[in-house]
Amino acid sequence: YNGCLASGDKGRRRSRLALSRRPHANGVKPDVMHHISTPLVSKALSNRGQHSISYTLSRSHSVIVEYTHDSDTDMFQIGRSTENMIDFVVTDTSPGGGAAEGPSAQSTISRYACRILCDRRPP
Repeated sequence: YNGCLASGDKGRRRSRLALSRRPHANGVKPDVMHHISTPLVSKALSNRGQHSISYTLSRSHSVIVEYTHDSDTDMFQIGRSTENMIDFVVTDTSPGGGAAEGPSAQSTISRYACRILCDRRPP
């Protein structure tokens, strides 16, 4: 993420992210989907050994998707978090074009912004 300059982006170099095949596959794929009417009483959310994502659709309805290992893909994660599981850390910019800093700055980038899944075998 390059942000934007107040004077314009003319002559600015674009950043690039290099992806390469990992020594061991670390991809995930959706496995089981649960439709929950009481979101807080879910085994999927309380099981630390199970990778899952919860989507709250309304106060009375959530969907929980459990994921399983996928030996055919490599996963790369992008976000603002500096934790080890994030492969590419991106920084936010404030509306004026500068870096957003300080405790009052509200980030527009999610802690875990996105994932890129790449097939380990060429097409």
